[in-house]
Amino acid sequence: MHPILILDFDGTITTADTITGLAKAALSHRKIALSEWDVLVAAYFEDFKAHVAQSKSAEERRTLEDEIEYLRCLRAAELASFNRISESKLLSTLTPSTWSTLGATTLCTNSVTLRPGFSRLASLPVPYSVLSVNFSADWVRGIIGFEVEIVANHVDEAGVIHGPNFGDALCTSRDKLSALKGMIARSKEMGKGEKVVYVGDSPTDLECLLEPGVIGIIITGPVEVRDEDGIWPKSTLVKTLDRIGMQCLPISNSEAISYGSVEEVNLGRVVYWAQDFNEILDSPLFMNVGLGSEYTS
Repeated sequence: MHPILILDFDGTITTADTITGLAKAALSHRKIALSEWDVLVAAYFEDFKAHVAQSKSAEERRTLEDEIEYLRCLRAAELASFNRISESKLLSTLTPSTWSTLGATTLCTNSVTLRPGFSRLASLPVPYSVLSVNFSADWVRGIIGFEVEIVANHVDEAGVIHGPNFGDALCTSRDKLSALKGMIARSKEMGKGEKVVYVGDSPTDLECLLEPGVIGIIITGPVEVRDEDGIWPKSTLVKTLDRIGMQCLPISNSEAISYGSVEEVNLGRVVYWAQDFNEILDSPLFMNVGLGSEYTS
């Protein structure tokens, strides 16, 4: 039986965050100057700096609990930003179909790049879902180009950002964890699988990656740091895990084959890192969770 495979979008399926690309595409379509968006971005960063100033520093955050508290407390700043964007109406008048078209066009013009190996994964007879804090699920769908389950925010034609199914907005690690639990429960009710694999790249993915029973994989991009202990990625999230004392193994390590169902994963104590989806698909761990070479070759 295939695992329940859930992927983050920005920086995971794509090589970088796409929110700026989303704004550029939408405002260009509406013939609005990007400078109006820049004002909203500046306001967000002022709120973010205030959050950092009021919180423990990175060096002071030495436990998982400290890091989760820091990330969850970002919700006020994130929601304030969502509200400013909604009130500005800069993203208004765009239909779901238009959002999808803008996403597909942005990919075709190379303004957005898919992570190496993602197209290979998408071509396999392996179901996967997407979980994202992106503003528009329809934009995400246009970029992916496949009909898959996407749990993300959406923008209505009045330019207001809503959460999935008009519920609470997804904007923090806690929001994503809550959504992940719902996705897992629905998948298991439908008999889709038992083992759960989550792939992400950023702090908003932290709680999903470390959820007990979930096999968490961090997408890092190309390896840039080499030391006497081996090859390590230049990933902020990997560094965060190291800082708070969590184990992070390279997915290509042969030891990974012994994990995936043992106590460390069941307790949320270990995650893996990979440069891209090719490395994931070729790994002993992925073979071990239900994708043998007959699927990945």
